[in-house]
Amino acid sequence: MALEARSRCVVDVQVDRFWTDLPGAVESFQPDIVHFIGHGKRGALLAIDVDETGMPAERKVSPRELLEAFRKPPMCLSGVFLNGCDTAHWAPHFVPNGGWLIGTNKRLSDDAGAFFAPRFYEYLVDGMSDGDAFDRAYAEIAGMVDGESAPLVRWVEDPDPEDFLSKVFSRQGFLTPVSFEGSLLDLGEAIGGVRQSLSKGALATRAEMPGSSTIYCRGPLDPHVVARLMPRLTAVDVDYRQLRNEFPDVVRYADAWMEIPSASKSRLLELADRLDRSRNELLRTANDHLPDRKRLPLMAVSSSADVTA
Repeated sequence: MALEARSRCVVDVQVDRFWTDLPGAVESFQPDIVHFIGHGKRGALLAIDVDETGMPAERKVSPRELLEAFRKPPMCLSGVFLNGCDTAHWAPHFVPNGGWLIGTNKRLSDDAGAFFAPRFYEYLVDGMSDGDAFDRAYAEIAGMVDGESAPLVRWVEDPDPEDFLSKVFSRQGFLTPVSFEGSLLDLGEAIGGVRQSLSKGALATRAEMPGSSTIYCRGPLDPHVVARLMPRLTAVDVDYRQLRNEFPDVVRYADAWMEIPSASKSRLLELADRLDRSRNELLRTANDHLPDRKRLPLMAVSSSADVTA
């Protein structure tokens, strides 16, 4: 059933609009929920904008740019749904005060995304909580993803311990290989954030939309799980620091790989693979303590298109 047919729903659909049109469309409608349908790539959204010649052109919209668009003008959102691939990496920064965000932590098939969203909204309008609506719609698409768990994830301000543990690592810095452009720009900060999150049960975010700038775990994390994760996290930190010491520009600049001398690239790739593998070991350890549907995807190492065992 289309949401427009529900007496309590008013839906404003904006199709094929330029990115620069978003703030005006949001300001005129003042939505309770923002729903994006499109493509994502490693935490960014792919949108159409006008280039310097005045012609339409594809561009990546960073999570920071998306946040700024939502903040101008200020909105009172209850929910955000980014229905595209790889849209959940920066999710904590968009969780509205007392609300929710739904995104994905890897590739989402068109069929699964198109099937899930209408079910979720129908249950939500019928009076279910966003959590119950998410769980019921999620269960209904379980058979559509070839035996794997669907990549959809839901963020709130106070997740339970299992949900919190999964989301601590569900960020671009821990799910993107070194060789991907700009993948290390946030990793140093992410390592410190993960360490603090595991120690204090709180995940600090960078900005408000408006609302809380911290995600708090609803209950204590299992100290035995934390004790297993901390040495793995330290290994990641050591590998990151070694790469940063030998190739500081790769950490500081998104396009630095293009400037590395040919004679040094084999060493850089060696360190990149080492860091990718140590992060995968950390993710595997976290997955040992998570139910199937909350497990984290492993990354491909920089020298290969496949995840190594």
